[in-house]
Amino acid sequence: MRHTIGARLSRPVAERKPGRDLDDEALWQFGTFGSANIRAWTVASETGYRFPNIPLKPRFNAKADISSGDDPRTNTLRTFNPLFPKGNYFGVLATAGPGPINFY
Repeated sequence: MRHTIGARLSRPVAERKPGRDLDDEALWQFGTFGSANIRAWTVASETGYRFPNIPLKPRFNAKADISSGDDPRTNTLRTFNPLFPKGNYFGVLATAGPGPINFY
């Protein structure tokens, strides 16, 4: 049994005046898997700044994504499970398959 709760903050990319944009998401999973507890998380962040008033309308941004992973020394499942991921999660394809599993 796995439960997921999360929050997302977003602000659209500037269209007319220079400005900052963001797309931040944090998720926490908890529950049980057999006799083990589930305690997993993931965070994704993209923040940018666009200059729509100059030629080519450049946008500079920074992106960071991370998901928790297991520690074999404990009896707690710490791998974040995206449950029903799209193949392109967080804007990138994970090399181990779709979704953020032990991913940064």
